[in-house]
Amino acid sequence: MSKPLYCVFDTETTGLFPKENEILSFAGILLDENFNPLKEVHILAHPEKPETIAPEALEVNGYTRVSWDARGAGTQHELLGSLRSFFQGCRYLIPVGQNIKFDIGFVEELYLHAGLAGEFKNLFSYHTLDTVSISLFVDLVKFGKKNESYKLSKTCERMGIALENAHDAKADVHACLALLRHLVVAMRDGIPLPPPQNSSGLLVKEADGSWMFT
Repeated sequence: MSKPLYCVFDTETTGLFPKENEILSFAGILLDENFNPLKEVHILAHPEKPETIAPEALEVNGYTRVSWDARGAGTQHELLGSLRSFFQGCRYLIPVGQNIKFDIGFVEELYLHAGLAGEFKNLFSYHTLDTVSISLFVDLVKFGKKNESYKLSKTCERMGIALENAHDAKADVHACLALLRHLVVAMRDGIPLPPPQNSSGLLVKEADGSWMFT
């Protein structure tokens, strides 16, 4: 298997705050340097602090103990064990996702709570790829303006990417990967990289619609 370079992942949680709330669902896909999938996981877990559950979060992700049990949910400890097994042998992965800082904050807190700060530090790079920011950048470069919304569902709709069952971590992570690959193609085909000697030149649009550095 090729060496993983990226991990695109998504979480569903009991709220917005990593130090108070917990992960209910984690879906992740390891990618090689060409953004090809190598390995995938989807894990469900029950919260240990039900008193901290935000009702509005449950309205989004649909968590109930019965429905999670039916899908094989484990404990927070088992969630951590499954993640450690999934990431075994990985180092300095670049996290990728929709508003990825939110998701990585919850994964980090899970590791920190277990006394695994060093392991987490070696697992992920401090560089991240946020598909919201990349989508905004591509829109500004290609069209000269931003869109009204960068919700995953809205961006996928604009790109012609299917997203069923939004706010399900597994569905969202697959849509996010499809969006990432779409954006990679858009950037590779439409945004040229300058040779070193022209790095200070002007970026101009040619008559055929291509871009060149002068």
